[in-house]
Amino acid sequence: MLEKQGFQLRANNDWRKAKELKLQVTIKTQNIERKEPIYPPNNRTYKEEKKDTNKQDNHPDNSEKKTPINSPPFDNKSSVKTKPDTSSWRCIQTFKAHSSSVNTLAITSDGRMTISGSADKTIKIWNLVKGELITTLGNHKDVIKCVVISPNGNFMASTGNDKTIKIWNLSQRVLHGTIGGWFSGHQDKIFSLSFTADSQFLVSGSGDKTLRMWDINTREEVFKYGIYGDKVLTVNCDKSGKFVATAGFERWIKILNLKTVKLAKSLKTNAVVTTVMFSPDSKILASGGFDRQIKLWNWQEKTIITILIGHTETISALAFTPDNKMIISASWDGTVKIWNIESQECLYTLKPHNSEINCLGINATGKTIITGSKDGNITIIKQG
Repeated sequence: MLEKQGFQLRANNDWRKAKELKLQVTIKTQNIERKEPIYPPNNRTYKEEKKDTNKQDNHPDNSEKKTPINSPPFDNKSSVKTKPDTSSWRCIQTFKAHSSSVNTLAITSDGRMTISGSADKTIKIWNLVKGELITTLGNHKDVIKCVVISPNGNFMASTGNDKTIKIWNLSQRVLHGTIGGWFSGHQDKIFSLSFTADSQFLVSGSGDKTLRMWDINTREEVFKYGIYGDKVLTVNCDKSGKFVATAGFERWIKILNLKTVKLAKSLKTNAVVTTVMFSPDSKILASGGFDRQIKLWNWQEKTIITILIGHTETISALAFTPDNKMIISASWDGTVKIWNIESQECLYTLKPHNSEINCLGINATGKTIITGSKDGNITIIKQG
C-alpha cells in the first residue's frame, strides 16, 4: 500500500516542476555530474504552499533557521577532517532469501548474522559469512515490516501488519514474549521499531497515528504519544538514549525527549518521510522519503546542513558508517549510494538488485552492507 501511494504521489507531482523552485544541487560522482530539480511538495499550488509555510515559520514553536546549504554542520574545530576510506565497494553475493519482498534487515554487532523479515510472513536468521540459512521463525500471522536487534545483542524485536510486537531471545532463538493484540497496543499496522540505548525499552510507530514505548521485560506500555496527524512510518532512537525521531505521512519530523515525553524539536519537510536516522554521535539527523532527497539536519538548531540528490525514486533506507564520515542510502530505484558527509559527494553508486530496494543494514566495522529487495533477494556488499 505504501509503495502504491508513493508512486501515485510521484505521478501527481512530476508534471508540476514548479518554475519558482529553481534550486538545483549538483551531485558529483566519480564519472558523472548530474543536476536534478527539487519538486513541489504536493498537489496544492506553489502560492498556497508558500503561504502555509510562511505561517508555520512565523509560529514561535516551528521557526526554522534558514542557513546556506552546504554550510558546515558544527564548529570546524570539532569537525573530523580525515578523509573516509574510499577503497572500492563491490557486490560479492546475492541469494534468494524469501518467496516475497524482503522488507527489513538487521545485522548482529559481531557482523556474523543477519536477520530478514518478509511479506511472506517469516523471519529468517542467516550466517552472513557463509550466506547460509540458520533458522526460520514463523510466529507472525501477516506481513513483517520491521526487525531490530537490541544494542546489547541479547534481544530481537519484530513487528508488522498483525499489529503485534514479538520479543525474541536472540542467542536461543526462542520467543521471549508478545506485545499487543486485539484489545491492547497498537490498533493498526506497525511500521517501525527502535530499541533505546540501554536495550531495556522499545519504541514503536504505527498506522494508528501513535508512538508508544514498551518495557521489554514486563511487556507493558510505558507511554503513548498520539499528537500525530497521520501514519507514523519511521522511528529511531539516538545513541545517547535521550531522544527518538519520528516521521511519516504528516510531513513533519518530530523529536521527542524520552525522559519527559515532550516534543523537543519539530522539523518541517516537503514530502512524506519514510526513514529517519541519527548519526552515531547524535549530532546529525538524516531523513529521506517520497521526494527522493536525503536531508542532513542539524536538528538541535532546526537547520538543514545539506540536501543530497541523486536517487530517482523514493528513499527507502539510510545508515551511517560508525565513524560518522559516510552515509549510505537505498532507494526504490534499485541503487545504493555511498556519500561523503563532509564533502557531500556521492562516492559510489551500486546496483545490487533489479527491483526496488526496501531495506539495508551495515555492520559494526562499516565495511559490510546488506540490502533486501522486492524480488525476495538479499545482496552482500563489501568494501576492499
